[in-house]
Amino acid sequence: MHREEVFRRRTLEEWIDCLSKNDVPFSPALTIDEVPRNEQVQCLGIFSEITANDGKSYRVISATRAASARRGHRPHDPLEGRIRSKRP
Repeated sequence: MHREEVFRRRTLEEWIDCLSKNDVPFSPALTIDEVPRNEQVQCLGIFSEITANDGKSYRVISATRAASARRGHRPHDPLEGRIRSKRP
């Protein structure tokens, strides 16, 4: 049986539950539309809303937050629900 067939036997939610219960480090691949709604992305403040001169609102990547995330700075850990200054 191919890996692809094995993964298709369960829903994403079932895989998340199974892997979490067994302390397996993982992260699902998100679509471009799912990224801004992701709990960790929201907690890190990666996206900002701006209003252009035409009055329309746009979602943009906050350069300061994105740079901090790349350097490993994580002010909040949404999965554990507590504040941290940095991850090891």
